Amino acid sequence: MLPLLALSLFLVACALTKLLARADRRRREAATAAATAELSATQLTPSGDVLASYELRGTAQGEPVELLGDTTRPLPGASQQEARVCLVRVAAPLADLLVCRQGEVDVIMGPLPATPRLRAGHAPFDAQYAIFRSATGGDEASYRDGAGVARLPWARPELLERLQQLGLRWLRVRDGRAELAFPRLPPTAAIEASEAAAAFARAAAGKPPLPFASTTPTGSEPIETDHNDTGVIVSWGIALILCIPGGVALSFTP
Repeated sequence: MLPLLALSLFLVACALTKLLARADRRRREAATAAATAELSATQLTPSGDVLASYELRGTAQGEPVELLGDTTRPLPGASQQEARVCLVRVAAPLADLLVCRQGEVDVIMGPLPATPRLRAGHAPFDAQYAIFRSATGGDEASYRDGAGVARLPWARPELLERLQQLGLRWLRVRDGRAELAFPRLPPTAAIEASEAAAAFARAAAGKPPLPFASTTPTGSEPIETDHNDTGVIVSWGIALILCIPGGVALSFTP
């Protein structure tokens, strides 16, 4: 009797594993199809797995954009720390510039930055981020603007708010190119990050702003990586917990 019970539980665990794997495969196929459909409505061409490590290339708001959906990059500055981010690159005809989170200033710029810290003049953004610009960036601030407030052509409230909503990690301009780092993003939010980066490029070039396609951004969220591993482990765990006592009891049966 006990061998039959153990065998039955083993077969149930195998069946559950197969059902969970099949459901997961269908769910991923549906998510991939939905993400591909969203991307097809843009001027961005995807490559790679759109639910994991992917790239987008094309244009957003009329500006060339390159996006890496999941990449590991060192933090700006001399820090040896790295971060897994979604990275967007655009053209930006500006003096060298760095925007980072307030809590990472010491790590990135050191405890005594050689470059003065600036403010964008938008209180919510300034509370979360610090801005540093090279000395060639022109007039850093005017006493009429208040201490540390810089004239930044890209510091438009709607753009700053969008960068915050998408969880901007850092923004760096070097040699006329800008990179904007965000947390790893699913395709929907990556489209919005591409738009935000393109809006930054337009502002940097002195072009008029264009409205964002979505009024409420998706925001940052982890890339879909769940393959129902938990369900498989639980089903096998239940089977083993029930089978082991049966096997032990069987070993003492004459």
